[in-house]
Amino acid sequence: MRAVLALALSTQVFGGWIRLQSAGVELLSDAGEKSARAVLDRLQEVRSVFEEEHPVGRVEVRVFLFRSEAALREIAPTRNTKGFFQSDPERDVIVLHAGEGVTREAAHEFVHLLLSQASAPLPAWFEEGTADLYSNLSVARGRASIGAAIPTHVRAVQTSKLLSASELRQPGKSSEPVFY
Repeated sequence: MRAVLALALSTQVFGGWIRLQSAGVELLSDAGEKSARAVLDRLQEVRSVFEEEHPVGRVEVRVFLFRSEAALREIAPTRNTKGFFQSDPERDVIVLHAGEGVTREAAHEFVHLLLSQASAPLPAWFEEGTADLYSNLSVARGRASIGAAIPTHVRAVQTSKLLSASELRQPGKSSEPVFY
């Protein structure tokens, strides 16, 4: 992973990339300061909500925010990926495309990071569900709300064939998640 990101950035890092930093988050971006600050603010908002109930502890993450979707596609694990979290012994990494919904995606991937610090591994379905639940987190007048409908998910449920109960019980039935 490190080598791929280093290669992806080595050709672009001096061409308009900026670096922002706050409370355990280093953000590198070629998508402009406005997008970068929106993502950084979103990560800090999610962190503060989690910190109120459960101390997050030491979180060190490097975030790469790409202006170009093609640049993300070069290193993304699947073709539908809009962002991803990768744990690394050196430093955890979140990679995002600065397109529509980037702050929701940033929150989603940051929740993956926070869940990865659990004392025991969590089932993938639980992690994905929890990350989506918190991805639309909103804070107003000192109160946090979670679980708002995600329009792309609603459209997918309305237009896709749902799996039957027997299909759900088959291990390895779905090779790639529908929702991102």
